[in-house]
Amino acid sequence: MRTSHALLLALLAGAAAHAQAATYTFDANDQGWFASNGGSQVHVATGGNSGGFLQLTDISDDDFLLNAPVSALGNWTSLLGGTLSFDVKNINGDAPDWGDFGRVWITGGGKTVTADIVPGNNPPADGKWHTYSASFDTLTWGADLATVLSNVTSFQIKIESHNGVSEINGVDNVAFTSAVPEPASAVLLGLGLATVAWRRRRTS
Repeated sequence: MRTSHALLLALLAGAAAHAQAATYTFDANDQGWFASNGGSQVHVATGGNSGGFLQLTDISDDDFLLNAPVSALGNWTSLLGGTLSFDVKNINGDAPDWGDFGRVWITGGGKTVTADIVPGNNPPADGKWHTYSASFDTLTWGADLATVLSNVTSFQIKIESHNGVSEINGVDNVAFTSAVPEPASAVLLGLGLATVAWRRRRTS
């Protein structure tokens, strides 16, 4: 039984470790994320979805971006088939008339893939948080996705949403989720394997 018990614990630990690769809630600080290309960023402790959030303000004619920290980069192969999601709020009510808002660039392995994962006219000027998501698949990102994810060196989201230098947008809950069995499925699998091992031990 010791062997099967150890196997079950290993399976459950693996499921817990990979069920969600990373989620950045910005509750306490910016977690290393930073603005570039003419964006000014501050961390706001309350008012997020929920908890804290990042507030980005347009301060130049460039299309400002939100960048992942170096600590978040590296081998993202486990994300193939998984999901990217993030929340955005139009804070000051500027018209969402910049169609490239929500475009994402991922660079790695000497290549770059990009996808505009947000429909036009977003984020709406309604003072509410909105969640946008996309799957990590070749239909969305192109044939080079696996190569890029094997060694990610840069991850950027365009937060520019207005044709002018005035918009203020909030960003919260940037999440990278792996395509793995749900925890309940992992538990059932582990119990099944443990039962098989126990029965073999009893009949031997």
